[in-house]
Amino acid sequence: MTSITLSGPYAVLATPFTKDARPDLDAVGRHVELLCATDIRGIVPCGSSAEFVNLSFEENTAILREVARVNAGRKQVIAGATGPDAFTTLKYLDLMGNLGLDAALIAPPYYFKYSDDEILAFYKEIGAPGFPVTAYNIPAFTNPISLTVYSKLLDMDHIKAMKNSSANIKEIMHQIELKNETRRDFQVLTGTDDAIVPCVVGGCTGSFTLLGSIMPETICRIYDALGRGDIPGALQIQNQIQPVIRAADSFPFPLGYKLIALVKGFDVGRPRQSISEKTQSRILPALEIIYESLKKVETGNIPEDFNPVRLIEKLWLN
Repeated sequence: MTSITLSGPYAVLATPFTKDARPDLDAVGRHVELLCATDIRGIVPCGSSAEFVNLSFEENTAILREVARVNAGRKQVIAGATGPDAFTTLKYLDLMGNLGLDAALIAPPYYFKYSDDEILAFYKEIGAPGFPVTAYNIPAFTNPISLTVYSKLLDMDHIKAMKNSSANIKEIMHQIELKNETRRDFQVLTGTDDAIVPCVVGGCTGSFTLLGSIMPETICRIYDALGRGDIPGALQIQNQIQPVIRAADSFPFPLGYKLIALVKGFDVGRPRQSISEKTQSRILPALEIIYESLKKVETGNIPEDFNPVRLIEKLWLN
């Protein structure tokens, strides 16, 4: 069974869209090229932040192909392969193997309720190809992975790691303790930007987060400080990004994070998700809050010609 080391900051991609709400593959390629010039450890396409559930299988696979083409082996690629069933997930895994990607990120199936036994059956079934898998616990959006299930996933050779996006540090600490007792090569990573420092200090090997792709230099500075043993310095950077995260989290996910990307100068395009008039009315003041917060932490990494009205026009909401 292939081994894989997952450590440090990983950049989770959001999907940019064209004016007619199609995935903008050219923008995807530009973003991957930019990330390859940073110290980000790897790239994570087609996850929750990429709105994979709003995309067809063909659209998701087109994104995977573009990421693989542009990356060309320079960074690890841990690609989302979550589907409504094992059949769909196995189709993604087959493609990922052919593309030479490094591992898959897979949450339990969504929409229908699964018991613990059914979740375990799912993860066992997708192990048939032997492709390295990072299990993905994101209870806000799909069936949760309980500690009981987690402890049994540790016995599956193809499950190499866990991305925990529950924002539950208590649960993460239990996961770390359990794997240290039974399988020390297993890796636990956080999926929340606002808890990187406490999670890594507590034993997580890294993070899969959206700000890793939008603010890669800042997220890498957190890891640089932790690598020097400078926990106060890492916490200072962590605290500087919290206002940005609060502004993003006040919007339907992942729209708020796309607003951060918009301020940073990335192409995001028209969201696939439906945006109410009330939500649209909050975008302008939110862009201003995000910009002022970014100036405190992203010195030199944000465009100087900030114009929130022009940025809203780039969303093509009307």
